[in-house]
Amino acid sequence: MNAKKYLLQAAYELCRLRPIERITLKEICEEAEVSKQTVYRYYKDKYELVNELYRQLTQASIIDANAVTTMDDWK
Repeated sequence: MNAKKYLLQAAYELCRLRPIERITLKEICEEAEVSKQTVYRYYKDKYELVNELYRQLTQASIIDANAVTTMDDWK
């Protein structure tokens, strides 16, 4: 598995526990076992990472984008 996949998996696992606003980039890096430099190679910030995760989950029909209308729906 490459670093980008580790980052997406780490973000997914952490977002299942609490909102992205309460997750630090350091926590994502620790969970993925990568450096911050690796994160910045692929993403501008943690929000861009989570947006990529959301895009992949909606494409895979794991999340119904039409059903997500509030922040509580995403959580």
